[in-house]
Amino acid sequence: MIGIITALNQELEAFLNLCEDISLQEIKGIKFYQATLKKQPVVVVTSGVGKVYAALVTTALIENYPIKFLINVGSAGGLKEDLIIGDVIIGRQVAEADFDLTAFGYQRSFQETKITSTVSSLLSLKINQIITKQERVYFGDIVSSDQFISENTQLDLINKYFPTALCADMEAAAIAKVANFYHLDWLIIRSISDLVFSSNNVSAYQANLKKASQRAAQLALNFINLL
Repeated sequence: MIGIITALNQELEAFLNLCEDISLQEIKGIKFYQATLKKQPVVVVTSGVGKVYAALVTTALIENYPIKFLINVGSAGGLKEDLIIGDVIIGRQVAEADFDLTAFGYQRSFQETKITSTVSSLLSLKINQIITKQERVYFGDIVSSDQFISENTQLDLINKYFPTALCADMEAAAIAKVANFYHLDWLIIRSISDLVFSSNNVSAYQANLKKASQRAAQLALNFINLL
């Protein structure tokens, strides 16, 4: 069974629109949607925003269902000027950008394993199959923070410590860490809803969230077809 995690209801809706045979089960206030997608059984859940909620709901999903594989699907803010709205980033590495223990000798970079997770080599091969067949889909690095990135000071810090990051979200790094703890493979699929370096990225995010959610959901479907 494949576990699908979104942060927002709009992202959840975009994915469920692709599914069949949907049924709802509520466990301790968390709504889990069991469904089929291209004959594959899936469980879809919305975590809410932020790394704590993402970790909590991911744990609940794994503890209550026979999950063999996790996909986090949703939107993100683009960090590079050659990206456009609707582009998709599939995570190669995901790191907690706001986790800082440099005072104790830890690095604040993708090289620090305490804050970084790397997708499995087997999945990398399948991801490359997707990229060769899709336009504007990239396999690259992602950072997660418990903050919506919209200020130049935030962007400057990310570029300083994580210069290869293509996009920023608020959940992916936590989901990957929980998956690693349970020895599960994971995939992060994020579509660009806004460009962080733009002066109006908050309003752009609100305007483009639906489009980004639909694009990310479609890429998740394409990947599931390869499983």
